[in-house]
Amino acid sequence: MCSEVPSPPAQSYDHVEVETRIARLWDDQKLYAFNAASRKPVYSVDTPPPYVSASHLHVGHAMSYSQAEFIVRFWRMKGYSIFYPMGFDDNGLPTERFVEKTYGVDKSNTTRKAFRELCMEETKRGAVAYEAMWRALGLSVDWRLRYSTIDHHCRKTSQLSFLDLYRKGLVYRANEPVLWDTADKTSLAQADLETVQSKGKLYDIAFDGEGGTRLVISSSRPELIPGCVALFHVIGTAAASLHAQQDAWLDWGRPEEALQHLKQLWHVLVHYGVPASNAK
Repeated sequence: MCSEVPSPPAQSYDHVEVETRIARLWDDQKLYAFNAASRKPVYSVDTPPPYVSASHLHVGHAMSYSQAEFIVRFWRMKGYSIFYPMGFDDNGLPTERFVEKTYGVDKSNTTRKAFRELCMEETKRGAVAYEAMWRALGLSVDWRLRYSTIDHHCRKTSQLSFLDLYRKGLVYRANEPVLWDTADKTSLAQADLETVQSKGKLYDIAFDGEGGTRLVISSSRPELIPGCVALFHVIGTAAASLHAQQDAWLDWGRPEEALQHLKQLWHVLVHYGVPASNAK
């Protein structure tokens, strides 16, 4: 039995030096360059461009793009030619807010040209930080295909796409309720919101039907009613469903939930009654 302890290596592993050297080798050999003339089947990667600001970088970026990278490398090993661009979103709301905070400006009190130049400058600075992180992660992106959502190519592509949709009759204009930011004076996407639980009110709204009948619906967001296009009214099914749920909660030993469903069932029956075909 040998009791000799092996000696430590002469020097420690320098991962920065190794990763930098390998990344340079990939670039020199154009290992991940897309060849449009290749006869291989193409696997195209749709990369939603992230909002560009170095302050937005976090571990979630590394995780999500690593997941895409696993798939990209799998198809490359399967013999596909990979079309993998990387873009950056210049005109997203987070970028605009970051520019206002960083430079102490209000876009409503400055010219469009001046504010756009600030956004472009911040985008270029943030893109450098983003690319450095993507390269450190080893993403197999073809950096020659790098794009910006506000560059000439993307604006032209977007405009041509809009015209194509218009010619196909798929574009329309309508008045609809939107999520509106009263401070920034802009509409918002659902992804821009955070869910906050708070106490509110439940409103009963009566709709007049044929023959003088009234249909009452309850909503905590009555301001969105103008966005509704139809009411789907199936009282018998609703009552039967609530009754079945109430029985299930009782069977599972959950009387509180059963009581809540009983209240809902009572509300349905009192307001609307049950069609004769469903009455027991």
